[in-house]
Amino acid sequence: MATLKLPNDRTFSAALNVGLWMSVGGFFLGAFILLAGAAQGRHKSGEVLMVIAGVFIAIFFIGIFVLMYTLAAGIGRANGTGKTPMRFDNTFVVARYAISSLGDTVFDESYIDRDDPSTKFYVRLNIPNIGSAEYRCNEAIWQECGESMMGTALIQGNWIGSFTRYIGHGQGNPHEYGVAPQ
Repeated sequence: MATLKLPNDRTFSAALNVGLWMSVGGFFLGAFILLAGAAQGRHKSGEVLMVIAGVFIAIFFIGIFVLMYTLAAGIGRANGTGKTPMRFDNTFVVARYAISSLGDTVFDESYIDRDDPSTKFYVRLNIPNIGSAEYRCNEAIWQECGESMMGTALIQGNWIGSFTRYIGHGQGNPHEYGVAPQ
């Protein structure tokens, strides 16, 4: 079985903060020390200040790199692009819902406006050894994912590519996965 380790939003937020503070701090401290070193001229202390300014300028560029890499990784995760499809057996469907163009969350499928192209369909799955996460899908997949069903999910990024439900007694015990009400 494939394992999937998804970074959470706190990881991206922390990396963005580190990159931001490195770039801002490196820029201002590097510029300040560079100007101080230039004012010292060719004295011994001026040369030392120029070396220190170079270190802070390097920190500035490393911070810019961290910012750009984190933004690219976050956008890639949000779009679900560039990821290999992964198959997960014994996946439990926790919930399914749609979000209309007005931003309303719809749980009852009789209230979904199927003519609206901006309606988005979501399914929350509990994958063994990974946990519960929310995935987007198209309407056909959404129809296959009934709440409390178990099956095999094919996931690419944050999209469900297919869901094959188990039929019969293969549903198992819902209390075994810790998602059923107690």
